[in-house]
Amino acid sequence: MSFTKRLNDTVVSLVNVEHRIDPYFRDTFDALFQKPLSWIVQALINLLRTKDQLAIAEERSLPNEPEITEAIIQSMCEFLRQTYQPGFAQRAGNTKTYGVVRGEFTVLPDLAEDLRVGIFAVPKTYRAWVRFGGPGPFAPPDLKDNGGANGPGPPNRTHAR
Repeated sequence: MSFTKRLNDTVVSLVNVEHRIDPYFRDTFDALFQKPLSWIVQALINLLRTKDQLAIAEERSLPNEPEITEAIIQSMCEFLRQTYQPGFAQRAGNTKTYGVVRGEFTVLPDLAEDLRVGIFAVPKTYRAWVRFGGPGPFAPPDLKDNGGANGPGPPNRTHAR
């Protein structure tokens, strides 16, 4: 077994242990470290944004982005066709709900004219519910899913029925 595989397995095991004891120290950890860690992460994000000359909430398209997007769509469609029977399919991604928040969505009055389409046509505030979701249909149980290194495995058709 390679060093990186052993390291990965060790980290995953530690994360699983942390998930089990998390309720006992989360409040203390958050009280001590949440604000400093958030500040550091935001500072790094802002540093990278400045380096790329991007303003807040501004993004840059990738080279060949339309082709990349089409390839993703085709890949997801193929997955759904191969995994599910005709007439029955689940989401290809974000099948686990991690949380739902209530809020407001405001269409600002100074929105650029070319963006004033549909719901964005008139300045208005809407009530909103936002769902936060996670991995695809073959996600492992929460205690075995650390959100990254231990993500979903290969499709198992027995889960699709």
